[in-house]
Amino acid sequence: MTAGLRSIATWLFTALYWFFALPLVIFQPGRTRSYIRRWGAGCFWILNIRLLFENEPPFVNGGAAPRVIVCNHQSQLDVIWGACICPERPLAIGKRELIFIPVLNVLWWAFRFIRIDRRDSASAIAAIAGVGELIRREARSLIMAPEGTRTP
Repeated sequence: MTAGLRSIATWLFTALYWFFALPLVIFQPGRTRSYIRRWGAGCFWILNIRLLFENEPPFVNGGAAPRVIVCNHQSQLDVIWGACICPERPLAIGKRELIFIPVLNVLWWAFRFIRIDRRDSASAIAAIAGVGELIRREARSLIMAPEGTRTP
């Protein structure tokens, strides 16, 4: 299968997977991690990509301790490998423009992730003002890619 067909198949898989999984995520929020990880593994299988770890894969032992995970976001594959290593009770911060990406916009809402408007620093600061308390109260792990935009 060509790379283009694999890409289209991945988008179709994503739409179908989340169409059926999203209601389950909404009504079983404690299982969010497993649904996200299965989606990532399915995408990599379709794309014929193998994710290799030099050491133990991160977050395999579960662990309820909240973490702050900072990563570099250079391609769309970053979202998929991030899904494959998703920690317990994930929380992400992302740009407001995510509302224009089909499927991802609904997932962002369902997972109660945070969107910020990078053009309005006052509202961006207000949007993340309670994140520290949210992480402590719900023992969620924060994931963010703060570099702003992807590299070519």
